[in-house]
Amino acid sequence: MWAYSVGFTVLPHVGGFLGWFLNRKEIPAWYEKLKKPSWCPSRRVFPVAWTMLYTGMGYASYLVWNDLGGCSSKAIVPMGLYGAQLVLNWAWPPLFFGAHNLNMVMGLPCQFWGRAEGSEVGIWGCSHTQGVSPCRLAVIAGVGSGAGPCQGCTPS
Repeated sequence: MWAYSVGFTVLPHVGGFLGWFLNRKEIPAWYEKLKKPSWCPSRRVFPVAWTMLYTGMGYASYLVWNDLGGCSSKAIVPMGLYGAQLVLNWAWPPLFFGAHNLNMVMGLPCQFWGRAEGSEVGIWGCSHTQGVSPCRLAVIAGVGSGAGPCQGCTPS
């Protein structure tokens, strides 16, 4: 079973790494030139924060999947909601750094929050023992997306 836990934990990092790899040149070229609010953290904080979030999200998804009996019909809704939330997380870097689309990205925190909360409701309905961990992650993701690097940014 350790291979499943590693696989679920690593999966969110795949999209995160791909997003970073595809947009790595845009960070110094475009992001650094944005007018950011004074409370915006250094760009060096984001890889650490997202590594912790993706690791926690991945392992929590493994716990839920395992608690619901693996690939069972009970796991379809919570894991589907989690997958939708993960895809939205992966869509963020190309929209923000690649397309420079501040308007589109401003709506994503609401999407993140809605998907995270939807995942939590789906998980809690099926797995009371594992619902607490994703709940904490949903709160962290909601707060993190509200304080993301685009909140308050304007083109220079």
